Amino acid sequence: MFTIHIDILDYALAIFYLIVILIIAIYYQTIKVDNHKEYVYFTPGLFVKILGGLVFTFIYMFYYKGGDTISYFYSAKVLTNLFLKSPHAYFSILLGHLTPENWSYFDSDTGYPVYYRNKWAFTVVRFTSILVFFGAKSFLSTVILISSISYISMWKLFRFLYKEFPLLKTEFAIAILFFPSVVFWGSGILKDTYTLAVSAFTFLSFYAIIIYKRKILLNLFLLSIFGYFILTIKPYVFFIQFATFLIVFIYVHLKRIKSVFLKFLVFPFISISILFVGVILFSSFGKMSGGFYISFNDILENAFIKQKDLTQPYYGENSFNIGYFEPTVQGVLSKFLPAVNAGFFRPYLWEASNIVMLLSGLETLIILLFSIWIVIHLIKILFFRGVRWIIHFFFSHPFIVYALFFSISFSFVIGLTSANFGALVRYKIPFLQYFMSLLFILNYYIKKANIV
Repeated sequence: MFTIHIDILDYALAIFYLIVILIIAIYYQTIKVDNHKEYVYFTPGLFVKILGGLVFTFIYMFYYKGGDTISYFYSAKVLTNLFLKSPHAYFSILLGHLTPENWSYFDSDTGYPVYYRNKWAFTVVRFTSILVFFGAKSFLSTVILISSISYISMWKLFRFLYKEFPLLKTEFAIAILFFPSVVFWGSGILKDTYTLAVSAFTFLSFYAIIIYKRKILLNLFLLSIFGYFILTIKPYVFFIQFATFLIVFIYVHLKRIKSVFLKFLVFPFISISILFVGVILFSSFGKMSGGFYISFNDILENAFIKQKDLTQPYYGENSFNIGYFEPTVQGVLSKFLPAVNAGFFRPYLWEASNIVMLLSGLETLIILLFSIWIVIHLIKILFFRGVRWIIHFFFSHPFIVYALFFSISFSFVIGLTSANFGALVRYKIPFLQYFMSLLFILNYYIKKANIV
């Protein structure tokens, strides 16, 4: 286990970086807020993001006394040392060439990085090393930089939602900028911070292409860059997004057809065509991800192995078990409801074994109560207004379709494979902001329908 020592210079650098970044943010907010009212949240959101990264770092340094975040920083710092010794080897590794030859450049002077044999984890190391340069090799300064840069994606997602639903500015600020677990787990030096940021950029690029039809070539380029990045760090996130994009694509094209008869006539053709293209792309992307996602059988087998491993006794009290399942389609689908429930609403309060899990339990309790409130009133609307209102609620806007399918699919996958609360609360953050935004939108629709 690695330890990082923070001295007075580290704190001084961190304070300097924090002051400079906040001064720039305040100035930027000041010149924008008169014409764009949503900018009232810009600096507070950034400050909370940085604070979340620092709190996360201090908890893992002084409470847990170790963890992935420290190993990532240590390894990134080793890469910066390698740059001073051999820039050629450094840039080769930065481009993903994790070869034995490049490994031979490390020595006792540079140090030896962790995760070199794990290309997904080492993606975090590679890109964090760039920020370590600009952070003057200071742990806290690097955290502040990664928090600030990753905030850009959250801000863009918030502004996108505000433009689509301008009456829900405060609600979206809560869901995107200030939601506790998203801020805590998505601001430090972790896979989850990168995944959260890049998946948001991926969504925005896709939306610009399919819905806005704006800057298509640029957004196709960005989509390919962001998609490749996710494939090299958390492939399953990419595949869930990719499948959801296909659903939204079908939805958008069906909605443009006014005739109900034509919709029923065209739907099978569009669906089969998209499915055929999707399977081809799925196989291609599976090879790019390292060969673990080439076929559905591979995915099912990996889910089975991962879930079985995470239920072992050495994970302690933080583990949970949704029950045994066979690595088959039928076996996996038999765990759909308990897996989705775990993804959305666990850990329960009584399952918390430490202060971090207790806070997560309080958060999931609020999400559960809010979800129950929404469901009860949707049932009321179904009873008093009919099924057309419910269909209108869920299929009136492309974002609602995306948020619904993405959240359910994501919660199912992580609920099925996590089996460990420490992993679960981290893995769920990419969908939480979409799910909370969906709940706020549905809540607005319910109030508008006057059935409360």
